Amino acid sequence: MSYRLSRRALLMASSLLAFPAGGSVAAEKDIIVVSQASDVLTLDPMLDTSPISFNVFRNIFDALTRVEADGSVGPLLAQSWTPSAEATVWEFTIRSGAKFHNGQPVTAQDVVWSYQRLERETKSPVRTYISKVKSVEAVESNKVRFTLSEPYAPFDRQVSLISIVPRKAFEEMGAAQFALTPVGAGPFKVVAWKKDDRVELAAFGDYWGASLSTATSGGFQDTCVADWDSTAYSSSNPPCLRRLDREASGAGRSPVVRPLHRAAGSEFHSSAPRP
Repeated sequence: MSYRLSRRALLMASSLLAFPAGGSVAAEKDIIVVSQASDVLTLDPMLDTSPISFNVFRNIFDALTRVEADGSVGPLLAQSWTPSAEATVWEFTIRSGAKFHNGQPVTAQDVVWSYQRLERETKSPVRTYISKVKSVEAVESNKVRFTLSEPYAPFDRQVSLISIVPRKAFEEMGAAQFALTPVGAGPFKVVAWKKDDRVELAAFGDYWGASLSTATSGGFQDTCVADWDSTAYSSSNPPCLRRLDREASGAGRSPVVRPLHRAAGSEFHSSAPRP
């Protein structure tokens, strides 16, 4: 099954600026370029909660659930879930057929390990999202049970913030390498991270949600744009401004600097309904 890739901006602060980048990237067919105000700090989703990094994480990794555009909670790696009457015990059934980018299946054990690893990351800001989790265990091959320290009705919404990571790949690569070239279960996989420049993503053909056919690559990059026709340029990156200023001087121009609109969130997703 093929689908058309669309782009959604989650405007939590202001507007999303998307534009063709300079050079060969813009000339390539089926590439989306999303401008961001700065580079990501890491590609390990357990270590950062900044909106700029979250932009990228949401395309590389899947969580158990997702918050839909209308505010409802929808399924991702969990195809269904059931809370106890007191909302202190939650059981999530893991979707069959979901794979990580290395081809390994997503299992209940990977979910358990991801949460247990986050619990050990005592300095991570992401850890606050699981502060009510007392224990997590695989009760069946495809079922995970969370026991909470107190009733918490929106827990299905809370787990949308925790990316699921493959235990085997993480342990083989090590934490440092995983933070540079991570393996997720999301619709896009990492091609390259060029520090202080861009993150290049490519469609994951075995993504459980659909088979990607259009706009099969995406990129997030620092903004460095010159609009010479209007003699103006914009960026939040000082080195970029200095470079553009040199280019303007060499061209005999005196551009007007204007501020850049910041994007607080964006993700590429299927326009087709999820099963």
